[in-house]
Amino acid sequence: MQHADPAQLRWRETADAPELAEHGLHLWRIPLEGGEGSLDPGALKILSQRQRERYRRLRGEHLQQRYLRAQVGCRLILAAYLDMAPADIALRYGAAGKPELAQPGTRLHFNLTTTGDLALLALSDGLPVGVDCELERPRADLHGIARRMFDAEAVRTLNNASPEAAARLFYLHWTALEARVKADGRGLSRRRDADPAGLAVGHALAGYANGARAICAVARARLPPESNWEAFQLTAASP
Repeated sequence: MQHADPAQLRWRETADAPELAEHGLHLWRIPLEGGEGSLDPGALKILSQRQRERYRRLRGEHLQQRYLRAQVGCRLILAAYLDMAPADIALRYGAAGKPELAQPGTRLHFNLTTTGDLALLALSDGLPVGVDCELERPRADLHGIARRMFDAEAVRTLNNASPEAAARLFYLHWTALEARVKADGRGLSRRRDADPAGLAVGHALAGYANGARAICAVARARLPPESNWEAFQLTAASP
């Protein structure tokens, strides 16, 4: 697990779906802020029935709007890569709830994560991918969480670190854990299962949201170095 600050992602605005090379990796930043009620109510029609039902179960307009922005943004981006209408994208779900494309013949894999007013979408050619992002905020309970969730070596590292270093290490370990269990869809309940052969994890900084720095982790086999990750910003002019 790295101790130095991860590299800062540089987001590039684009109105088109960039070419995704074989075994390539693209990250998209989807801002979720914008105020309650500011998203076109017709956007709900883009989602699947399952997604609309989850939207309606959320309590409070703010949570509903954040969920809607994340899911609509995800579908808009996927639609640009697949050259199809966002509402026509078919999804299936694994045992732990990980969504994947049900379109026959596609090589595109994706994974979505949200934290505060920020969502990140990872797109991968030919290989399953997991992504997690967390806002770096002080936590009084990080050692207790570490004892429950991390392996013994990670716990020892945190216990031996200064308070400031322990906070950074906690988020590095946590995002790596989430990304790993999302990559193969096993979920946190099976976090202690062995990783698939060749699975690797990398970290990067994803900017700021809600006044805090966001750190992300990506897990994938044949993961390119962080310097080769391509990062894009979803805007109103984007797909």
